Formats: sequence, structure tokens, C-alpha cells
Amino acid sequence: MTIKPFNPDEALAQKYADIPDFVIDAVNKLLAKTIQGGYARFTQDQAVDAILANMPEDIKASCANDHERRQYVFSHKLLDFEGLYREHGWKVEYDKQCIGDTSPSSYTFNRAR
Repeated sequence: MTIKPFNPDEALAQKYADIPDFVIDAVNKLLAKTIQGGYARFTQDQAVDAILANMPEDIKASCANDHERRQYVFSHKLLDFEGLYREHGWKVEYDKQCIGDTSPSSYTFNRAR
């Protein structure tokens, strides 16, 4: 057997390695823009917009319109960046919008202790 199954740590490492640089750059910019008093908070919509703004032209061109570009973000799981940032010293919480809730889904980053 030349290919071996991943152990859990290897699976996570691969998942994080698959996060595109343009996504990490977008999240880093949001962190820099929103950090105050040791924490940063931004909405899921802000994250999607930042990722779309950083999206390479070849990916943008492969999508027919803005709706397809947004779908690309979700279908390629580009918002699954929390674990990567946890490994780099952040405590990351995702607050998902519930049915009937008027507040948007958001991410909160705090310095891990």
C-alpha cells in the first residue's frame, strides 16, 4: 500500500492546507480592520464579501455572475477557516443566525489563553 489513511491530525492538517491563500488574506484583512481591545468581530456577509474581493480572476471568470461566485464560496467551504486560526492562537466562535433571528451570523476572534 503506497497511500496510507490519514490519522485525525493529518486530516486536519490537509484540510487547513487546502484553504486558499486568497481566503486567508481576506480574513487577515478583516481581523486587522475589526480588532479592538484584544478581539475582532465580523459578520459572515463581511467574510464572504472580503473573500469575493480577493478571489482570483480565473475563479471569478469561471462563475457566470455574483450569485454563482457567492455559491462558489459556500460549495468550496471557503468559510471553514476557524480551525486554522485556532491553531494560530485565536479562540474563534461562530454565531450562526437562527430562524427568526435578526442578527447576522458572525465570527468572533479572541486571543487564546
